[in-house]
Amino acid sequence: LEAGEAAMTECERNRPANIGMTLTDTLTIDLGGRSVQIEYQGRANTAGDLVGWLPESRTLLTGDLVVSPFPFATMPYVSEWAQVLRQLDARNATLILPGHGPVMRDAAYLRDVAAVLESISTQARAAWQPGMTLDSLRKRIDVSSHAERFSRGDPFLRVNFNVQMSSAIARMWQELAREWKPEGN
Repeated sequence: LEAGEAAMTECERNRPANIGMTLTDTLTIDLGGRSVQIEYQGRANTAGDLVGWLPESRTLLTGDLVVSPFPFATMPYVSEWAQVLRQLDARNATLILPGHGPVMRDAAYLRDVAAVLESISTQARAAWQPGMTLDSLRKRIDVSSHAERFSRGDPFLRVNFNVQMSSAIARMWQELAREWKPEGN
């Protein structure tokens, strides 16, 4: 309890720095001889995801673009997210630091996330008919082959994976119906 209270006190003292700073592509920061590139690759898990890239060590800092043990997909841009992940995979990072989960030494998990997002996008586009309801679209999309990969037999992980993918399908419906809802709603 004391540790939690101390952490909250520290959080309350924190103030954002450079809040007016924006970027549209890449910002390179020198951290005392180590170069870090902060990059915007496009809409993905959110409209404003940024990644960090340390070219000398081939280290990728993904934030919530990559979250383990299952992707967080509450308000994503499904097709674009998959494309961004494929672009990041092409870098051949030797170390990937996800937003949540263990440090990764290869891009296998990143590829798995891209594959499930591509599957949802492809199935949704094939099934889509103007006027289709979200429930109708959900019934036409099957992610069960991906569910096992992410849950590894764990019922808790499977339920959470399915909830997140249901959100991703809802976002695909919004895109196809041209009824985008703002993030956070």
